[in-house]
Amino acid sequence: MEKNPVRSSPSARQTIARIRRILVVVTAAAVGCGSSQAVPDDGSMGPNGGSTGPDGSVQRPETGTEGRLAVCGGTVSAVGTLPQGQQLTSGPFAASYIHARFVGGDCVERIFVMIADSSTTDGSSLTFELGYTQSTSSFMGATTPAVTFQSGAFSAPVGGNVEITRYTSPSGSDAATAGVAGTFSVRTYGIDLSGSFDTPFCQTQFCI
Repeated sequence: MEKNPVRSSPSARQTIARIRRILVVVTAAAVGCGSSQAVPDDGSMGPNGGSTGPDGSVQRPETGTEGRLAVCGGTVSAVGTLPQGQQLTSGPFAASYIHARFVGGDCVERIFVMIADSSTTDGSSLTFELGYTQSTSSFMGATTPAVTFQSGAFSAPVGGNVEITRYTSPSGSDAATAGVAGTFSVRTYGIDLSGSFDTPFCQTQFCI
């Protein structure tokens, strides 16, 4: 005898659909990062106008004359040379832009500091990805962070040295003055640059 196929009622199908939607939302929340920004954002999360993955990695956007993320009152000075333009010709570098972003919460704490020669993404920039130093198990002190050089559409990882002289956590009692300051030097691949910076965190992200 042929068995009749089992058919679910409309209400049962609606219930299953709701459960699936809930599972999708819960899964997304488990791997995503919440964001609390000190300045308005243009919808992107990377320090140069790009997006950020769940692990805090920066996904770089197309470059052009669009603006970088808004600065928030930091200062930066830099002396030296940096490859610039489409031909990557070495020339004097004058830093006029700085942006700092803090990533923490359930993620490994990281600070991204970008310095650039202009507020548009077709200029040259260096982005420092700072983690805890081995000597202090904190952001304070000397470290050799990952550094990304970018000029227009070209980007490449380079080496560098940074010494953090001030760090105020965005989640502590002094959150209103949260920020980072330090000195840096990058001397590799045609880059010969050193300087200092002192900036609030323009963005903070806390992973959940």
